[in-house]
Amino acid sequence: MDNNIAKLIPVPYFQINREGTILNFSNKTHSYFHPISNLWNIIQQEDRHKVILMLSHHNSSQPLTQHLVLQTNNRLFISFKCTIQWKDDTGHLVCTEIKNITTTSITPLSVQRLLQNVEKRLEQSQKHLNTSAKILNLRKH
Repeated sequence: MDNNIAKLIPVPYFQINREGTILNFSNKTHSYFHPISNLWNIIQQEDRHKVILMLSHHNSSQPLTQHLVLQTNNRLFISFKCTIQWKDDTGHLVCTEIKNITTTSITPLSVQRLLQNVEKRLEQSQKHLNTSAKILNLRKH
């Protein structure tokens, strides 16, 4: 696709390679995301397995759609419906914001998984804080 035409696509659009490196993008992309060189920089950690699936789909001529949570310009994570179509080794990825929560693929199981991941991270943070507090107490004495 001509680079000038790609710039005019009225939704966030990325041309990527199989590693997620961004080769080209639409101008509309910058109204949602900071300039990035790789798709991995905006993917929420819990959705990385979906992106791996999308990148490994490069041998198929059929489009693949996933609901992904992406980090936007204002550092918030927002749900997007992302569809990728591969042609040769170039992925054409279109992401549209999901404004209605009922259209997302949120299930009780996905919410439970998300909460478990948050709980694990909080436990790790608590351990780090406890260790830091012990070190500070030792230094005081």
